[in-house]
Amino acid sequence: MRPMRFVTALLLSACARAPERAPGGTPPRVAMLDLAGTPGDTVWVIATPVRADRRQQFERFVETFFRIGTEYGTRQDPLVLRTFRRTRVLQPTHQHADGTYTYLFVMDPRLSGADYDISSLLRRMLPADSADALFESFRSSLAGPQQAWLTVQALPRR
Repeated sequence: MRPMRFVTALLLSACARAPERAPGGTPPRVAMLDLAGTPGDTVWVIATPVRADRRQQFERFVETFFRIGTEYGTRQDPLVLRTFRRTRVLQPTHQHADGTYTYLFVMDPRLSGADYDISSLLRRMLPADSADALFESFRSSLAGPQQAWLTVQALPRR
């Protein structure tokens, strides 16, 4: 199966370290990737159960939704763009005993005032009939209700 084209593989914020001592004795530099919030930020995690026979449909929906959202945000709404850039989707590594797969949406950090409702966003970005059809593709791929948790980022501490 082909991997999703957006930030699928990132589970935690990553950090790249320079050597212990750079040439000339300068102190090491740490470059933090701007992919996650900081301690105290609210992080929203949503577990989404997907039917095995609709897994490819769900992944196509997510790819399309993120492409449309990013394009729309770039053209018309910087908050929508930040919302999509701050949302990661994590693929499952295995199928559950009941035959389903669970994908995680991670809003890191959750942006105050941002719209995270899929149906609402689709209706802002597309004509109503296209938005409804795309939302139905999402809805029909689900194996049950989503579960959501609001959390607070604890680490890394600086």
